[in-house]
Amino acid sequence: MIDQAYYRKVLSETLLQDPVLAIIQVRQIGDLTGPVSKPRTSADRLNAVKILLDLPQESGLVAGEFDPDSLFYMELGAVRSAIHDLFDSLKILGGKHVQTPDLNYQTGSSHYASAISEPDSDFPKDHSICR
Repeated sequence: MIDQAYYRKVLSETLLQDPVLAIIQVRQIGDLTGPVSKPRTSADRLNAVKILLDLPQESGLVAGEFDPDSLFYMELGAVRSAIHDLFDSLKILGGKHVQTPDLNYQTGSSHYASAISEPDSDFPKDHSICR
């Protein structure tokens, strides 16, 4: 009980003090909805902002009205830091989804031979390119 109160206070402080989270004005309307998924990382600002906006929704928080331009002026590192800080607070309060590998979709080598005749060619042997 006391632990939950402490971590709710930490979350509240994070939402108010983080410059990126302050822009989107994340608020808790009701109870947190449960476990959150570990956010992906992104090398570009647009996708990082999308990830940031998805994370509160997954946990039952809502973003307020904000100026998107002010959000896009933030450095990518600041957006990533906000994602990390918010996730850390939410996983303590609501839990974290455990991602299990999908056995129906695995990457790797195949036991089957390639349909292409030559290893470095995009075309089978009997189809030559006309000039």
